[in-house]
Amino acid sequence: MYNLQADLRPDYYEWFPNFSPMELRGRFSYLEPARATLLTLHNIRLSVQLGLWQRDSLAAYLDDSFECQRESLKAVLASVGIPSDVVEAVGRVPRHLFAPPPLRRFSYLNAHLPWDHGSCVTPPGMVALMIEQMLPCEPPIVEVGIGTGYHAACVFERFEGKVSVSGYESNSRYAEFGASCLKAAGYGDVAIIVADASAHSLDPACSPGTVYVTAGYAQPQELPILRHLSASGTYQYVRPLTKGEFEQERLGSWLRTEYPTHDAYLRGDWLDNYACVATAERRHGAWLERRRIYDVSFVPVREGVVVRRADVDPAVPFQGIPGV
Repeated sequence: MYNLQADLRPDYYEWFPNFSPMELRGRFSYLEPARATLLTLHNIRLSVQLGLWQRDSLAAYLDDSFECQRESLKAVLASVGIPSDVVEAVGRVPRHLFAPPPLRRFSYLNAHLPWDHGSCVTPPGMVALMIEQMLPCEPPIVEVGIGTGYHAACVFERFEGKVSVSGYESNSRYAEFGASCLKAAGYGDVAIIVADASAHSLDPACSPGTVYVTAGYAQPQELPILRHLSASGTYQYVRPLTKGEFEQERLGSWLRTEYPTHDAYLRGDWLDNYACVATAERRHGAWLERRRIYDVSFVPVREGVVVRRADVDPAVPFQGIPGV
């Protein structure tokens, strides 16, 4: 696969590349449109521009039943190497019930779904990769920044409802929306705690086995909840590149062109543009990273610019796709 955006490995775009026109033409010659594009916005837009996925056909695909679209999404996830148990778990979650009504027809694309300025439902491909990278892990499982609850629902499904999954959410409005989504989707057993996990201390009797952060960055020593993590617990979090990782990138790469120094990168919107998902284990009192995914972002984007303003139409990221 070509057009990878980073020299660091493993890279998010190894699983979900932005294909070139030549690559897309080749893929459309032997794959159906969903798998040819991997359902990413870049690839869908380009395939429409090239006349590979006809606008009427794409519109019909988006108007098909959610059940059929979920089957297509599962085929896409399986085609890039996501383990079958994770594929089935993500495929069982009715993502449209976690999406704002105007964007529900896009629920089974592999894309962010903005539901508030500065927040979004994470792409299913990213959720699937994070779950796969987190395994094996111990229950109970706690999410920090649960938002709509979509990610937690996928984790709940991966364990077939046999483990405790809960989440912290410091924004009471987000927590209310997330609780309503989880209830509507049939995940009332996933609890949301309205509290700031960076300041909240759990009862030691409720020690989690796994903690993952989806809406921000915190080093292990900065998150009080981890004091109660089991001795061999797992922690998954989003972090910036280290100086050593940053300097592995060649000088002519996008990253080194955008940010001339590591300090400039840290001062920039690294969480929005170029972050790393790290999965760590606690061993003998120290944290050891066992897996990483580079070049990820966790917010709605418009032509490479983070959507932060309340007056921005949430459908903007989907412009260029029939029906928008």
